[in-house]
Amino acid sequence: LLPSYSAGNSFAEFGVDTVMTVQVRGGGNPIFYEYVRQPCVEQAYYDNAKRIVDYTEGDHVNRRNMCADPRQTVAAEACCEVGWDQVNFSDQWNDIWGTTDCKYQGERMSYSSAEARCAALSTDSVTYEQCDYMRIFPQIGGGACSREPWTQVDWWPAFFRWTTGGCDLKVKVKADGEIAIVHDPVADFSGTKNVPSRVSEDTINFFKAAWTNNGEFPTPADGCSAAACVLTDGACICNTNLVESTVFASASDIGSRANALSMLKVGAFNPSYFDDGTYTGPRSCSGSAGGVKIYTKSGNNCNNLGMDAIFEIVNDYGVTVYLKNM
Repeated sequence: LLPSYSAGNSFAEFGVDTVMTVQVRGGGNPIFYEYVRQPCVEQAYYDNAKRIVDYTEGDHVNRRNMCADPRQTVAAEACCEVGWDQVNFSDQWNDIWGTTDCKYQGERMSYSSAEARCAALSTDSVTYEQCDYMRIFPQIGGGACSREPWTQVDWWPAFFRWTTGGCDLKVKVKADGEIAIVHDPVADFSGTKNVPSRVSEDTINFFKAAWTNNGEFPTPADGCSAAACVLTDGACICNTNLVESTVFASASDIGSRANALSMLKVGAFNPSYFDDGTYTGPRSCSGSAGGVKIYTKSGNNCNNLGMDAIFEIVNDYGVTVYLKNM
């Protein structure tokens, strides 16, 4: 294990948000371990979505544009000199050239980390910031990405990077109430969007939804009568507004294991994955339902669970699941 973090240590691993592959040496051949992201613990809808893009094919057209949660480590940085947004685009060759300071090829980070990474590139004469790039130069001063695996199309790598642009998350609703996720990013510098089909308005990646309000939802039959919806190709495409709330205010509200499984819909990490002291539990809560273990963060307790509380439950298939109180 790496030693505890301190401002004086020089381990590069402490300067990244996530590590994809770890090499372990210990006599004989080295062993490689890959970090596999935990499924079902990230929200499909979130606030302050950012546009991420992979690369520009020419004429200022981005090949793919999508939404991303700025809290998640899903894209790389793109750093430009301050003033990048003043480029005159009347000439198709006036591009915004960004650069990178990645610590390993394929590194991904949160949006705030991308901003910090760009700021750290600044010198007395040049100030860098996260930007809406068009093309990426190799890494300044060499490093892990000074020789990236450039695509045959042009000089930039084909993986997603953050931009400063916004992105709207919409929902596509079929007549039977099944839904699909739709991404609506701001247009690129060519005025196009080029959203991948799996999250475009043409998507057919539908799944079941737990509708409230007596199971009512906008339908093509009534012309998608909701004010925030439009009828498109036999389905309703609607704007969304995220509202997060606590499911159980206290342990005594849970009632039963079956009720907990029915009400809790958002996955969570195993509390043991967090730093020591982040979560307390499992708690011994008076009036709590049998078969439900409760973990709370500092400042919360059995009578005040909080939205970050995690429930450990063995479901009807004998699988231990972890669910967030939201």
